[in-house]
Amino acid sequence: VFDDVYGKLILKTSEVKEINAWAAAATYGLIFYASSVHATIHVLHYLCTLALKQSSEGFDELEQWANTYAAMTPNKYDSVGDLLLNSQPNILSVLMPNEANSVESIGNTFSILTGSSGMGASGDKLRPILQDMLDMWATNPTTYIQDMMNIPAERMEEA
Repeated sequence: VFDDVYGKLILKTSEVKEINAWAAAATYGLIFYASSVHATIHVLHYLCTLALKQSSEGFDELEQWANTYAAMTPNKYDSVGDLLLNSQPNILSVLMPNEANSVESIGNTFSILTGSSGMGASGDKLRPILQDMLDMWATNPTTYIQDMMNIPAERMEEA
């Protein structure tokens, strides 16, 4: 790494490789965490949309909008399951691509969080964690970020 302000090397090549390895591991963890939160936000969106649809019955102006909006939401919810989370990743579809001709097999292979060609997490272990996060959001919607990050509101205000 070269400091162009002072015109000299800051780190040796061996140190840069170590920092790159650390940065790659940290970035991988952040991407996994962000993708997990992203998947959970889609589920929350699905639940809120259904709640809006149910609660707007009898209020014609809002009900018409809610029904139109809610009509597309199940497709998005299904996509979350297919693209982000599957309980049983299928490693055989990677090893034997000719055998991987079903949509289920392809989804299990390429799911971002749980697919064998994705991050390879266990859907059975990840789902309860995401369920807890969703429960926390639904139980206390005004402070869920504070609770999720485990940072007191005062500290967040200071930042």
